[in-house]
Amino acid sequence: MFSFFKQRESAQDVAEGFFDSIRENTESGYPKKMFPDEAPLGMDLIKDEWIYFDIFIFDYVTFLAFGETPARHAILNPFSSLVTNWLKNRQAPPITEPRIIINFDNIDKPPKTFDQEERESAHERLKRRVLIYAEALKTPCSLGQNYMIALTFATLCGVDVIEDNSYVMGISAYFSQRKIEQTKYLKSLRLS
Repeated sequence: MFSFFKQRESAQDVAEGFFDSIRENTESGYPKKMFPDEAPLGMDLIKDEWIYFDIFIFDYVTFLAFGETPARHAILNPFSSLVTNWLKNRQAPPITEPRIIINFDNIDKPPKTFDQEERESAHERLKRRVLIYAEALKTPCSLGQNYMIALTFATLCGVDVIEDNSYVMGISAYFSQRKIEQTKYLKSLRLS
């Protein structure tokens, strides 16, 4: 009767909607994702990194939208359960090349190295990626937080960020856009 009142949505439905979006994007081969011109570590690895990156983004925007509140956990807990069930039996390939991230803002510090990784469950790798991105969020960078996250993503993909800085800038714009859109959407919800 009162159409100006927003309908309440369940946190479970919101979690399932975001999870389904990530899973369907993965299964369709990422038709709208950006890929570097060269992929020395292989496109399969980059596709896996997109999974971890999109999951991290959702985790982060739930914090931006709700802070550490019961509403955040009401969405994030079922989302995390769906992700765990999906990724625990999926294998992440070994990565034999170390990757080095250079923060040009702090050349006095040695560059950060992402070591070789063994074959493992994608869920185990995801847990490390979320921690890596959380650390990147806290790393000072004159180009901003979005750039540092993008630099981290590109480095994890094995992209030569000096040669292909335009890729880093594109990922930075993607991260910024997703962060804004998803946070705005989550803040607009009336959760039941």
